[in-house]
Amino acid sequence: MTDLAERQLAEPLGDGRGRTYELAPSADQNLRSVMPATRTKNSEVVLSLLADGPLGIKALADIGGLSERQVRYAVARLRDAGAVELLGGIGRSGTVYRRTDQHG
Repeated sequence: MTDLAERQLAEPLGDGRGRTYELAPSADQNLRSVMPATRTKNSEVVLSLLADGPLGIKALADIGGLSERQVRYAVARLRDAGAVELLGGIGRSGTVYRRTDQHG
């Protein structure tokens, strides 16, 4: 989350262990277009991280400060919504995800 705050994609709220983050106003407006029914509390984090290009589950978890399980859940919901696509195959080495608005 610190990385997202440094990139001005998230704003910290509070201090210490009680600190939470919210999406920064300067964050990509495309993040807000994901249908509310497909959002998870971590979907905006995942989409923010994928803005710089494709990443795998482990990288998303490490950079975003999330568990791999949290990332898998968010990615599955985002795939269902058509906001994220799989490049590779489930369970295959080298598989990454990218935002669907990044073709080309």
